[in-house]
Amino acid sequence: MILASWPSQAAIEEQTVVIRVIPTKEVEGQLLEGEKHVLSKTVILRLPTRVNIDRRGIDIDSIRCPICDEDLESEDYLFVSCVIAVEIWKNILDWWGISNVGIKNLYDVINLADRVPLEPKHSNFFDMVVQTAIWSI
Repeated sequence: MILASWPSQAAIEEQTVVIRVIPTKEVEGQLLEGEKHVLSKTVILRLPTRVNIDRRGIDIDSIRCPICDEDLESEDYLFVSCVIAVEIWKNILDWWGISNVGIKNLYDVINLADRVPLEPKHSNFFDMVVQTAIWSI
């Protein structure tokens, strides 16, 4: 019989990274904490990319990107380096009139709204566009 156990709170906190906090209200000059984007390191490593499927010992024909066949299909490659992802981010940045922003890895994508020169009132909308693009890829 196999018994499963829940990870300790310390183990969960060690594997969790708070990406950004979006203030939702300003009351008497104080920003109230709003929605948190939380990305678990274990969740990223569990995305069913071909590299992760292969790591789990599942036999697949190839671990290369099925779209372009130029590199291994990892999280960073899928969301940042694949020709489709590069085109998506280029189009989004052009659409918003943003230039000179480098995207090197998945964390750069997730934190993109914090790194672009936008007014705070526009930053939340831009972040929604970025999160929707991540979801669609």
